[in-house]
Amino acid sequence: QNPARTKRLNVDSTAILARECALLSGCRMIYISTDYVFDGGIKTGAFPPYQVEAQTGPVNDYGVSKLEGEKAVLDLKLDADVGGSESSPSLSWSPFIVRVPVLYALDCENPEESASLTVANALKLQKKNTEETSKVKMDNWGVRFPTLVDDVAKVIRMIVDHSLSSSSPSRSGGGQIFHVASPQRCTKYELVKLMGEILNIDTSHIEPDSEPPSGAARPQNTQLDCSQTWEFLNQGQDQGQGDQCQGSFQFTPLREGIEQALAPFKSMLTDTE
Repeated sequence: QNPARTKRLNVDSTAILARECALLSGCRMIYISTDYVFDGGIKTGAFPPYQVEAQTGPVNDYGVSKLEGEKAVLDLKLDADVGGSESSPSLSWSPFIVRVPVLYALDCENPEESASLTVANALKLQKKNTEETSKVKMDNWGVRFPTLVDDVAKVIRMIVDHSLSSSSPSRSGGGQIFHVASPQRCTKYELVKLMGEILNIDTSHIEPDSEPPSGAARPQNTQLDCSQTWEFLNQGQDQGQGDQCQGSFQFTPLREGIEQALAPFKSMLTDTE
């Protein structure tokens, strides 16, 4: 809604933080990016699942700003007096970029804090309005991969620990990009139906909408291929599970995670008053 503010937050502030991190000896920046740096094949013709090197092509301001934030971190130029030059990054500057999909958490103070949990509020409103609105359509076009932030944090910790203990030299003059995402997919419609089951709310009045949603442009599917992350961590080898194998790491199943995330709001969301 405010492209200028989005740029200040995701690009300008990121560049400032990157420079400050680079000035600190032994400091490594971790920048959280998004799967929305990809376009789902709309313009690029590059379709998911996306590996790290796949062609980017964000279709909305948020995706553009996050991609520019990535570049601000990876292409950081330092002055000669702080270990670099105007034309090359510091040799010790090796940040991590971690791309993630839509997230949800277990410690939200209200469902609006999460792009996944906020769907539950819509479920409550739909419950109240069932008598007035015979049917309610919910997006069944866009494919999502909701991932618990706790799982993302665990994988980031694994990446950092492995990097610190690795005997191989770190990349100099640049950084590394990682994809971290649950392999479990769903649409908003499927997520609403799941929440209805968990909360014991009738969702028979909700219908799937197979048309692209109105508003800001959104790619249909930006699934991240995480195989290079597991390869970096020396996981997923000889498991016979294909490129998306996640080795010994297990993401929280969607139903289990959503049930835990909704627990603090169950009475509020099921209240019919």
